[in-house]
Formats: sequence, structure tokens, C-alpha cells
Amino acid sequence: MLSMKEFCERLRELRLSRGLSQRETANLLGVSRSAYANYEQGTREPSFALLVRICREFRVSSDDLLGIADDIS
Repeated sequence: MLSMKEFCERLRELRLSRGLSQRETANLLGVSRSAYANYEQGTREPSFALLVRICREFRVSSDDLLGIADDIS
């Protein structure tokens, strides 16, 4: 099962792979920079609606982002 630390790392990797700052990513997702930073640090969890938005913006499946596919194989 994916730990919160692994989710945070995957989220950060997605952002960096696009060459985006935390502020740019927050703007893209419609949240404050501090809220987004908290998601990457693991001090706050995104809502379901925001999780869907992250998956759509970064074109990844929720299974990949959450590590669900890793558990199935």
C-alpha cells in the first residue's frame, strides 16, 4: 500500500517533470501555494475533487498517483 510519503514524492515528481514551481502548480489546480506545498509535504491531503483535477492536469491515472496499480501486480 502506498504511504503518504510516497504519494507526496509522486506528486512532487509530476510537478518537476513539467518544470513547474509550486506556485504555478497551485494556480493550475486552483489552490493556494501554501495548500499545494502542504500536499507535497504530507501535512494535508487533497480532496477527492482536487485529486481528480491533479490526475486530469498531469494526465495520470489515480491508480498510478496513489500506487494502487503497484499493489495489484
